[in-house]
This record gives sequence, structure tokens and C-alpha cells, in this order.
Amino acid sequence: MVQVGSGWFEITADSRGNRLADYRATRTKDGSRCFIEASCCSAVLNQIQMVLDGRSPRLLSTTDFSRWQYKIEYEPPYSSSIHNGLEMLKTVLTLGETDEMDGAIALDFYKIPEEGVPGDQWENTEVGQLIHRGKYYSSGPSGTELSKRIAETMSAHPYYAACETVIAIPGNKHDFGERLAKSVAVKLGLPGVLSRREFVPTQAAKTGHASTDLEKYSVPTDLSGERVVIVDDVYRSGISMRSVAAAARKSGATEVVGIVGARTMRK
Repeated sequence: MVQVGSGWFEITADSRGNRLADYRATRTKDGSRCFIEASCCSAVLNQIQMVLDGRSPRLLSTTDFSRWQYKIEYEPPYSSSIHNGLEMLKTVLTLGETDEMDGAIALDFYKIPEEGVPGDQWENTEVGQLIHRGKYYSSGPSGTELSKRIAETMSAHPYYAACETVIAIPGNKHDFGERLAKSVAVKLGLPGVLSRREFVPTQAAKTGHASTDLEKYSVPTDLSGERVVIVDDVYRSGISMRSVAAAARKSGATEVVGIVGARTMRK
């Protein structure tokens, strides 16, 4: 429990990913002012403000501490695109904020945790199973379905829908993530760019236990002034995506977001 203003509000933020717990859209009687009240952590708040992109969102002090942690005012009206974006944030995972990225989301966790059962024996989520089949069993239909879901999620998110280029992260043993990013780019009618890895990944990096230092990547295209999205299959430590995001900014991108199929349960 943490104190917010003069009241108490329970925050259950998870470093691995969070969903929008609940929200309420309101407006003044004359419709001149619109508001979103939300129950969420700060990372999800950032995503809400991104959904309100172009509507001059402004954070206000909430008075209903028993239910809402944040209140945001934005330029009217409350549109279907805002509604769809907020509803989407209740189902996807908002990943932690980083210095290199404006935001990142995952469709779901990879595994379904089960108390008393070792993690390596947990069942896959539906998204996790699509990745497992597409990556390790070369299942074309699974990859197609996953790319479709990612493309649909991006289209439902006003900020992501305005991205101009899709960037892929080069694979190691498997190139599923590369193929997934290419498929998403085709579905959205956007140019796709494969970033370049300028190092040899260690086994620790592959399993998500590498250091927190960024790795060396480059993006071989001019992204000056663009909003870009990095697409991959799985988010583990986040080092690769953050590193590619830093490279994208060096190539001129002014806004960088990420989206993946699944987030591993590892903290």
C-alpha cells in the first residue's frame, strides 16, 4: 500500500508487465472537457497518454482515491479509437519504461504460472503456444496468426498505428522474430528494416541473464524524424530491444516503441 495524496491506494505493479486494471471516461455537461480516470501503475499511465496522442493529455490530481489513481484531461471528443486503445490496454501487458524507448507492450505472458509447479513445467499461454509452434516447429499458420494479432493490436493503439517503419531484431539460432517482424510490416503496409548485430551473443545473453549494459547494434537506414516500432517474438531481459532502440535513435528516429508476442515470466 502506498499513500496517494490524502488517501490510500493499493498498487500491485509487476516489473515483468502490467495491465490497465480499470478506467472510466467522463466529460463535463457541455462536452468541452473530457477525462480518463484510471487504476494502473505509472508504466500503464504512460501508455494511456500515448493512446491520447494528439489530444494534449494533462495529468490532474484525482479526488476519488478509493478507486482511481490517476486522472487525465484531454481534448474532446471521446472517440472509438480512444475507447479501443484503452480496452486493448486491459488485455495486453505494458512493459517497464526505459531511457531508450517511449514504451513497449506484449500480447501476453509466455507461460501460465501454477503454484507448486516448477516454472519449466508451466503450460504455455495461447500466445506462448503460437510462438513455440512457429519458432521450434516451423509452423507457418502459427506465425501468420501471431503476426495478425500483433498487427491488429498496433492498429487499435492510436500511437502505434502512426508508426512509419517496422524494425526487426536479428535472430540467433532461429529467425522467427525476424520473419514475424517482416510479416507485421507487410500486413500494415509499412517498410521493414533489419537491424544489424555488431557482437557475438553469449549464452547468457540468449537466456536473458546478460548484464544490463546495452549491446552494439546499428540500423542501416535513415529514420530522421520518424516514429518507429521494434517487433519481436519474445521479451526476456529487454537488452536486445533497448539496444536496437538506441541504434534507431542514432539513425534519426525521434520516437521508438516496441511490441512483442510474449513476455517471459522471469523478472
